[in-house]
Amino acid sequence: MEEDLIDILEKDRTAYDVFNFLDDNKVDHPERFIEPIIKNLTNINKEMRESITDPYSSIYDIDVLLRVLEGQFKDSTSKFKPHILKLQEILETPLAKNRVYADTEKSNQTLFKNREEVKNWLARH
Repeated sequence: MEEDLIDILEKDRTAYDVFNFLDDNKVDHPERFIEPIIKNLTNINKEMRESITDPYSSIYDIDVLLRVLEGQFKDSTSKFKPHILKLQEILETPLAKNRVYADTEKSNQTLFKNREEVKNWLARH
């Protein structure tokens, strides 16, 4: 099972489903996940920037991601920190104007929530 999760982290553009799974399930070999997670964080950052600037995209809630990093991989948070700092920078990007599907309010709420969660995560690490 761990091998499958690692494979998804390495190959998927973003692996939110893996983080959702890891939020509820402890892994036996967390050290094997570090590099694949770092690779996926790069993809998540890219997708987050796109979702903020593209009026057709929804903004993902990243609380599960941060909770997993802090919970199962707490000994490696220093390796994740540069990517979370980059995420913080991306989250300061103004939301695209003319949001489609009338989701401006929801997108703003998610964006502000993400900003606060990243700020708090960085303060703890």
